[in-house]
This record gives sequence, structure tokens and C-alpha cells, in this order.
Amino acid sequence: MKRTSRKSRHTSRRGKRTSMRPNLHRTQSGKTIPRATGTVYTERSRFPKWNIVPTATQEPRLLKRRLPDWTTQDHIDAALWNARMALRLHNAWGKSVAAGIKKYGEHGALISGGFHDDWPESVKDKIRKLAHTTNAFVDVARAHGAQVRGLKERLRGHGLFDFAEGKFQWKSRSKRNSRRRR
Repeated sequence: MKRTSRKSRHTSRRGKRTSMRPNLHRTQSGKTIPRATGTVYTERSRFPKWNIVPTATQEPRLLKRRLPDWTTQDHIDAALWNARMALRLHNAWGKSVAAGIKKYGEHGALISGGFHDDWPESVKDKIRKLAHTTNAFVDVARAHGAQVRGLKERLRGHGLFDFAEGKFQWKSRSKRNSRRRR
């Protein structure tokens, strides 16, 4: 087996050198935005006299404990970045489901992730992972949005925040169906 140099293993298609670390996104103040599936959001904490052990996405007040030095602007930046990532993943999920329908058909039982039971496991796993990751980013965006008073007024009409709040704008399949909904 031919051994390659370290430099050649970590270059992009265009020949530019890439970093060993993943691209971490930062707020305007330079703080790193944690991953949506990271321990900041998934670690469980106890509250006195509570009968559940919530995560930061279930109880947004935990973010004040986990990220005590974050400002309002940091939470806005994190909410928008996570909403943007959720929208990208949601679009990728939709394209994967459409490609699966085109290739494997719509026959068989429909499963909650948007795929059918008779599709190959690799396709179902990909769609399932996209759906779970999209929901994780939406939950984190909502948790950061809950830390900011008046966030809805500040971001009124911002499509990414509307997406994170669950106000999806689905495109109808035909003009006839869209007229009926109005």
C-alpha cells in the first residue's frame, strides 16, 4: 500500500489545504456555537421538586447555566445559525424523499420520516438521520430564541426564524389545491 503524505490527505478537490477540525461557526463576539447534538443541549440536569430530568432543549432556562457568559446577541446569532442549518437539512430531507419516491415508488406502508417500508435500509437510514438532525437544530434554535426577550418582534418576517417556530410554507402540488386552501 502506498503511503500518502499528511498534506495530500487533507486537501480539497481544488487543491486547497483543509483543516483537521470541522468548520465551527461563531457568534459576532467570537464565541463558538456548540453542535446541536452536543452535550450543552443533550446533558440532563436536575431541578429541585421536579419529577423529570430535562435537557436544555426541553427547558431553555438551562442555557443560562450552561452558557453563562453569552449575551443577547450571542443567543440571536446561535438561534439564526441553527435555524439556517435546520432549513438546509429540511431541504435535503425533502430532496431525498423525492428521489426515493422517484426511484422506488410510493407503494408500501408510509413511515413517519416520509419514507416507505419497502425502500432499501440505506435510503431509510439516510432519510431518518436527516429528519432527526433537522429536529435537533430546530429545538436548539427555539431554545436560544427563548433566551431573548422580544426576539419575535426583532426578527418579524425573517424566514429562518419562522421555520424554527414551525410556520412552514409548504408548496402545493397543484394550483387547484392551493385555491381551495385560500
